Amino acid sequence: MTQIFQKIVIYNKYFKDDIQPQSNVRRPRTLQEYKMMLVNDYIERHRIKQIKSTKLIMPTSNINIASGNSANLNKLFAFSKR
Repeated sequence: MTQIFQKIVIYNKYFKDDIQPQSNVRRPRTLQEYKMMLVNDYIERHRIKQIKSTKLIMPTSNINIASGNSANLNKLFAFSKR
């Protein structure tokens, strides 16, 4: 029992100034505040959606495709015929 008490005392000594997580729940007082909160949330989501890109941009300038007959490309990988 005394070990638990000692741990609590040590914790309070060194971590008493740490910021405790606070749950910040927005509660509108009137219907008008609620409507404004919804509008602001919608605007914020729309702004974030515009910032985030959902497309993967790949540079195509350095992609080279072999020209000519593509049947001859198998000669490069003829390891199984040995």
